Amino acid sequence: MAERNGKTEKATPKKIKEARKEGRIAKSHELFSWLSLLLATFLVPQFISSAGLKLEALFYAVPYIVTKPTAHSATTALDSGLGTMINVIGPIVLGTALLAIVVSVAQTGFGLFFKSVTPTFSKISPAHGIKRIFSPTGVTEMVKSTIKIVVVAGLGYSQVKGLTNVLSSNSSIGVGQIVSETAGIILGATRVIAGFGLILAVADYARQRKQLMDSLKMSKQEIKDEMKEDMGDPQIKSRIRRVQLQLARQRMMNSIASATVVVVNPTHFAVALAYEPSRAPAPRVLAKGKDNLALLIKERAHEHHVPIVRDPALARVLYVSTNIDDQIPPVLYKAVAKLLAFVFRLSAFAKAQEVSHSTPESEVPVELLEKAQAIA
Repeated sequence: MAERNGKTEKATPKKIKEARKEGRIAKSHELFSWLSLLLATFLVPQFISSAGLKLEALFYAVPYIVTKPTAHSATTALDSGLGTMINVIGPIVLGTALLAIVVSVAQTGFGLFFKSVTPTFSKISPAHGIKRIFSPTGVTEMVKSTIKIVVVAGLGYSQVKGLTNVLSSNSSIGVGQIVSETAGIILGATRVIAGFGLILAVADYARQRKQLMDSLKMSKQEIKDEMKEDMGDPQIKSRIRRVQLQLARQRMMNSIASATVVVVNPTHFAVALAYEPSRAPAPRVLAKGKDNLALLIKERAHEHHVPIVRDPALARVLYVSTNIDDQIPPVLYKAVAKLLAFVFRLSAFAKAQEVSHSTPESEVPVELLEKAQAIA
């Protein structure tokens, strides 16, 4: 059905999680019942045999207590009886409770599914109940129940017949042996029936899980829509990034008006520096750009009468070693200080022109020059 609707993809973890919140989980209620019954067939005989001597001593003590009752003897017998019962029943109850938790967690994981137990009209509607009975699921449950009844009845009959044959073939058998044979046959039959029921329960759980995963299958479009919802529409995110870049560039270009100097290479790189001793001890990078953006920075500097100095080596290393709004690195303090001294000595006429300054490569770290050459 899912494939016919175009839902051919496995459910995403998000959809499986949402289904779990709604209580849509694969769970066989009989798995615990059969498993606990099978476990009981092994535990009960062990605990009963260990408590047999105490029970036998108690049975022998009861007639004596009845004929000569005293408060002490009655209390002692009661304590002994209760202790024996706790020793027998306690481990079985605790084991069953632990088994219930393990089976439940193994099937459904941790979590409470309140939505699945929330009262709804459809759950108590007679029409909905009749429809559920004659649905494919209802028919499947009916077939399962019929198979279990037939198999359990067949196994029970075979075991009873075996017990009858044992008793009829030996008329001299004692009562103790009859009890032992009967208990053994009943125990064996119970184990066989519980084992068969457990196999059915596991198969039922596998069937339910497959049906659930099939019902949760998604179309490729649904997966795309979910990804957009989780990660955001890629087109919208791209548009937001473009707007953010435009705003950041606009702020950067506006800041050039307050620059002290723009160092260029002369057309490939441009870095605008501001030296404000009252604000920061070292010059700060207001703007930087490469190629077309470098030309725009130069144009904006001309508009605001900011000195433009050609210094290829220094322009390149400033570009690769700084970020906007950062102070220049200490290794460039000396080179930039010489550049600023050169700018401050310029006449007003010279500041209006694009002038040249040469920073010796010996004053610039070799690794920064190599890095600049790599991106040039």
